[in-house]
Amino acid sequence: MSIRDDLLAYRQRELVASLPTADFLGVRVSKVLKRRLASKALELGTTESQLARFLLMAGLERYGVDGMAVL
Repeated sequence: MSIRDDLLAYRQRELVASLPTADFLGVRVSKVLKRRLASKALELGTTESQLARFLLMAGLERYGVDGMAVL
């Protein structure tokens, strides 16, 4: 699978789950990383914020944390 396929599947889950959201992170990134995220988001046809959420969820899943679970 490609990141494009994974991102599409994440978008669909995010729309269906309709989880409550909150702005809770103030993530500091280097200017280089910010440019790379912006470039990749444009390439994938998504927003930087959705790409960041997707990458966060993918990282959590890698370590066995279900970020979509409602407590």
